[in-house]
Amino acid sequence: MSSEILINSGLGETRIAIVEDGTLREVTIEREHRRSVVGAIFLGRVASVVPAMNAAFVEIGLERAGFLGAYEARPPETPFDRGSEPPPISASVHEGEAVLVQAVKDPLADKGARLSRQLSLAGRYLVYAPYGSGVAISRRIVEEEVRAHLTGLVAEAADGEGAQGGFIVRTAAADAAPEDLAADIRDLGALWAGICETRDTADAPACLFNDLGPVERSLRDHVQPGTERIVVDDAAALSAAKSYCARHLPEFEERIELYSGGNLFDLHSIEDDIAAAREPRVDLPAGGHIVIESTEALTAIDVNSGRAASADNHGETILTTNLEAAREVARQLRLRSIGGLIVVDFIHMSDAADGAQVLDELRRSVAADRAPMQIGGFSEFGLLEMTRKRTRDPLATLLSEDCTVCSGAGRKPTCETVAYEILRQAEHEARAGLAPDGGNDRLVQIYAAPEVAAFLNDDAGDLVDALEDRIGVAVEVSPDSSLARDRYEIDART
Repeated sequence: MSSEILINSGLGETRIAIVEDGTLREVTIEREHRRSVVGAIFLGRVASVVPAMNAAFVEIGLERAGFLGAYEARPPETPFDRGSEPPPISASVHEGEAVLVQAVKDPLADKGARLSRQLSLAGRYLVYAPYGSGVAISRRIVEEEVRAHLTGLVAEAADGEGAQGGFIVRTAAADAAPEDLAADIRDLGALWAGICETRDTADAPACLFNDLGPVERSLRDHVQPGTERIVVDDAAALSAAKSYCARHLPEFEERIELYSGGNLFDLHSIEDDIAAAREPRVDLPAGGHIVIESTEALTAIDVNSGRAASADNHGETILTTNLEAAREVARQLRLRSIGGLIVVDFIHMSDAADGAQVLDELRRSVAADRAPMQIGGFSEFGLLEMTRKRTRDPLATLLSEDCTVCSGAGRKPTCETVAYEILRQAEHEARAGLAPDGGNDRLVQIYAAPEVAAFLNDDAGDLVDALEDRIGVAVEVSPDSSLARDRYEIDART
């Protein structure tokens, strides 16, 4: 698979696009005022221990205290079976204690960063776990011979460097030379030694280590043998990219080029794809479409045949649409950085073999996604459940916010709904202010959004007349273009 890395560095913002075979697959956006802290290591101070949540809150020097769950709070040198229940939080940390923690998830909304005491440092080929042991291999390296060969190489290199701790072999190491692995082990060991030295003199809370900047991180994580070029549109970003490649990826340094032809993201229509990623509907090549709706609990994806429906060969049309949907679902999850529980409602297939084919296509399509996933089978209701690890904020969170009118519901009240609410409220306010002797020489003035006012004056004019009869007071409805549809004003003074 051929790929390109496009790095757009603007004022206060760096955007990185990963294009594979001419199609945008992934976008990372990092802003100066909202730099990611994922991977950063802190000497934190436990602010509070909450047994009811089996968690603790740790001050790390950010605006909000970080969240440390019971599993992540266990002492890093203590063996633990992931399948068992975590120890009580009070057995792992206590209030006022200084702890070494790493951010594994950025702060989001009113939540602080997610923390862990299980520390790791990422290199080009390896991830170093200073408190771990042994050698683990990326699940994306599936050939047993390759896995066994890499395990032996890394173990031998670690022994040769006198390295303590454990290592995870990244996918990029599949074709790495032994000297490259040894260099990674040396660099990661030196990095950890520096962190320990800083820790010994630091006062909590303090940040001891920050991960690479967005340019260097994109090269570390995304450069692969099929990367044909790395395009940068800023001199400083170009210098950072060349410096990183000269040290860690010398064979790719000549593939870095400076772009000066305007907006870099106009290449491959990336700006259009980013804009489209904010919309719930995504069209499919044969005429069908998928609809993506995210809630706090899960993301639901509905597959529709749309204009692809064919009465002549209904089963084949359904299979074609579902296969296209499987490929697009995989792309959109990665592009939009959607994580957590995902439920996909494919078009119902009567043939079990068709369902198996769609499932295989989905699994094949997500193979290039670096985020860990689990894909289940079809439920008795024809739904497919899967999970994708949250690695960063969803693209929608970075590019949009909840609507102030609908408060994030994604819907707004109809003119009719608002009109009837106005009538109820006008009657209430008018009656509350009626003179007890019946002397009511008054006017109830209603100001509403133009479309609501038009509905009251035209379609519901008889209801306004009925309101006047009920309260014995004249009612006048006037449009006000400054009011949103669900906003109105009622002046019921004498």
